[in-house]
Amino acid sequence: MKKAKYLGGQGIGGLCDTFGIETNKAKSRKKKDADANEWIPTEAVKKIKEIQENFKSQMTETCVSQILYEFNIIWRNIMRKENEAIKKSGTLQIQELRRQLVTKKAFDEDESQREISRLKKELAFVNKQVYNQKRLAYDAQSKENRDLNIPSDNEN
Repeated sequence: MKKAKYLGGQGIGGLCDTFGIETNKAKSRKKKDADANEWIPTEAVKKIKEIQENFKSQMTETCVSQILYEFNIIWRNIMRKENEAIKKSGTLQIQELRRQLVTKKAFDEDESQREISRLKKELAFVNKQVYNQKRLAYDAQSKENRDLNIPSDNEN
């Protein structure tokens, strides 16, 4: 209430200056490329005009309290809408990331299965080569032993 008493004797223009609110006249005088955060919601302007008519342009303590109360309602509604938009955006991002995660898991599993299959084939090929090399070496040793008439280990 101290703030309301302090502001009590001012007109609408003085009140707007006190709270840093720009009227349409002041806006039109300023450059068009001013900071985007310097705007007044149209609901606030409508409420100010409505209160101005109700109180016959007299800035009483009740009038100032009414203005602050209406601004609070307008601000809460704006913040509620903004919060809902942020929540919706966050929810959509979470859903997209979950979808990507599921898709990536399936892709990674498929890639892993292909890699495992490829490595198994490669291992089988290498094992076959090792077997063939051992068999050729054994056959060569057996032939050499036969030529020298040395009994092989298997003939015991």
